[in-house]
Amino acid sequence: NLSWPEIERLTFDPANKWISFARDLNRSLWNCWEEDFMVLPYLHRSPLDAANGIRGTELFTDMYEAPDRVKALADWCADWSIAVERLLAREAPHPAGWGVGVWGTWLPDDAVFVNGDPVGLISRDAAEAFDRPSNEKLFTRTGGGFFHNHTVGLYQADLVSSYRGILVQWFVDDPKQPSLASALLDHPDLRKKLLAASPTNFGSSDFSKRADESVRSPRRCAVTRTRAESKLAASSTTSLVSSLISESRPPMTPASAIPPCSSAISRSAASSV
Repeated sequence: NLSWPEIERLTFDPANKWISFARDLNRSLWNCWEEDFMVLPYLHRSPLDAANGIRGTELFTDMYEAPDRVKALADWCADWSIAVERLLAREAPHPAGWGVGVWGTWLPDDAVFVNGDPVGLISRDAAEAFDRPSNEKLFTRTGGGFFHNHTVGLYQADLVSSYRGILVQWFVDDPKQPSLASALLDHPDLRKKLLAASPTNFGSSDFSKRADESVRSPRRCAVTRTRAESKLAASSTTSLVSSLISESRPPMTPASAIPPCSSAISRSAASSV
């Protein structure tokens, strides 16, 4: 866990051993590729989750005591992830036009996976302030986002589904929380929230009926729907989402253009004085 002065010294380092490992792994995979597998070999933490990893649990009290610093750090973490994606695209490009795969789900080229755990640990207001902006920045500057969530975060499902650039919201069951299947079958309020959070063509009564049938089997679910429904949705929603992302996506930030974390943190500290 780093102090704010230590965080201010952080920079994006293309020579970092873990970035080098990711680059080498990607190169090896694509050198062996013969149109025989779908994979997304680099998985990101969401910017807020990365900020939590850097700052530690104090980040959650910082949301009240130093909110501008938290926002600046999450924004810098989004820039860091964008820089990694740009570096991999340049130095270890994957085959174009095939898309990528995560946990049985097809995604467009240049899509990213993020581990979004913190959204289930904070209020909706905090998610709007600290989670949405940096995720949207990452998703709209890449090919869109696969958002890994937990059932402890079901209360945020509709909020996360409204993030610009999100493609998939995937839930993992947590202890002492309703499973996604149980939420759909046994919790009317959660069911309404989940169906409302799903793509428009999944809000019909027909889908509600098929969801009832699908969730009775022990399957994991994606985009607040079952894996089978996710496959059905791909042809009708992915092309639309991809086109919207392409239209709204600003140019990617070159790795060399990313300022050190101190720039963002110093500006936020000055503004809060």
